[in-house]
Amino acid sequence: MTIQGGVFIIHIAMPNEPGTLGKVLTTIEAATGLNLLLAYAYGWPGEAIGYALLVYPAEGGDEMGKKLVEASRSAGAIILGAYKIENKML
Repeated sequence: MTIQGGVFIIHIAMPNEPGTLGKVLTTIEAATGLNLLLAYAYGWPGEAIGYALLVYPAEGGDEMGKKLVEASRSAGAIILGAYKIENKML
């Protein structure tokens, strides 16, 4: 599968509580209109913090990446890293 333009990868930390990841995902979708390609959530039982890697298509350029980060923050996520991987033919 090829994604034109590449992907955005956002690594977040959030409270390890039921519904927190769903809140982040719905906030991002409402703010950007982008469809999530992949989510990998992880954490440890009894810990207060959970983590997730979110992958979105890099549509809309760098401004869309900034919207992704801001939407994540507004939903209560802490941004650990935000990356854009571009798809270029070599």
